[in-house]
Amino acid sequence: MREISFSVGAEYWYNKQFAFRAGYFYENPTKGNRQFLTAGLGLKYNVFGLNISYLVPTSNQRSPLDNTLRFTLMFHFDDKKEGSAPTE
Repeated sequence: MREISFSVGAEYWYNKQFAFRAGYFYENPTKGNRQFLTAGLGLKYNVFGLNISYLVPTSNQRSPLDNTLRFTLMFHFDDKKEGSAPTE
């Protein structure tokens, strides 16, 4: 069982525009002992998206990822408007 690490997460979208996320990651102590919670927010407007997440350590072992704040800027070029006819 030392080779197995797991992570779980949940995401909720409000009005297909705002996302709320949470997760947990666990790794066996003999394989690195990384254990942390994550919390995040997302925003989608037309073809643009912005994600923000924060990593909170849950183990006593220090890691370079402790208290990390991450930002992601996305462009959704393949999004199609609802109700439009497909183009070929």
